[in-house]
Amino acid sequence: MHVNRRTGILISIVLALLMLPLSACFEAKEKPVEDWLVKIDGVSIPALEFKREIKSLGGGVQIAEDSAEYRNIWREVREGLIDSYLYRREAKRNNIVVADEEVEKQYKKTYEHIDNYEEYLKDTGYTKPELLERTRRRMMIAEYFKRDLYSRIVMKQDELKKYYKEHPKCYFTGDAVHVLQVTVGDEETAKKVRRRLVRGENLAKVAEEVGTTPDAKRGGDLAWIKKGQMAEPFDSIYFGLPKNKLSHIFRSDFGFHIAKIVDARSLDNPPAFEDVEHRVRECYFNEAKRKAAKDLVARLRKASKIEYNSKYTDKALDKGKDGKSK
Repeated sequence: MHVNRRTGILISIVLALLMLPLSACFEAKEKPVEDWLVKIDGVSIPALEFKREIKSLGGGVQIAEDSAEYRNIWREVREGLIDSYLYRREAKRNNIVVADEEVEKQYKKTYEHIDNYEEYLKDTGYTKPELLERTRRRMMIAEYFKRDLYSRIVMKQDELKKYYKEHPKCYFTGDAVHVLQVTVGDEETAKKVRRRLVRGENLAKVAEEVGTTPDAKRGGDLAWIKKGQMAEPFDSIYFGLPKNKLSHIFRSDFGFHIAKIVDARSLDNPPAFEDVEHRVRECYFNEAKRKAAKDLVARLRKASKIEYNSKYTDKALDKGKDGKSK
């Protein structure tokens, strides 16, 4: 199961577009649309929504219309509007209904905490009824996905183990070591402590007895530390120390330290499946959800008649303001 980067970007844009107030698109009887982006089975998606989204995706930054970034946004937004319409229509066909009180609750959670709420309405040009409607549509899509799409995903143990082997980046984020240490205030004490540890005394108990840093209460347990997470000299010492070997005494602003690596993880020594199964399940499920959405919209597109306005096709985009092809 593999979803490429472009698909991930497109799905993200689609999910954002599900929130747009496409009021003219989803009426039972379509209202006349003078400037339309596309027609899906005869229903027009207004170009106005396309233009608003193109503008808003700039985040206040002007994007040159002849740039590759603008051209990518143009295409992704246009296709995302189509996909969001098809998802919305399918949810309606499957009798997905969201209660008014749930919409109001989500609306307040999403919008009414915004600083300068009235300014937000003024700047965006939206009214409360429009925001309530886009909230309802987003919730309908989410409920449809949850009820009729995601519920069909089955995670078999053998498939999870295969996914674990093929996708180490799901649970492995870089070399890491599990560190125990004893920290004391002076070098003489540190020497005595190290001699005790060499003789076989338990490091955790010694840390609790003589340690001077907060981790002493946990038996000197620093838990898992990623490579590059700690400042020097800690990083070099921790990642240069063999497993189950005591470090030499080293000094920092916190005192004098003796460290021990009790476990280590790398691509050559990954964590056991059982230790990261929860993360593997999460990754597998998220990827399966993306694939299910992609497969669904592919089926919906194939079953629909989609007509592009010539003003908003790739060919139109590839022409300059003088009408000549670039």
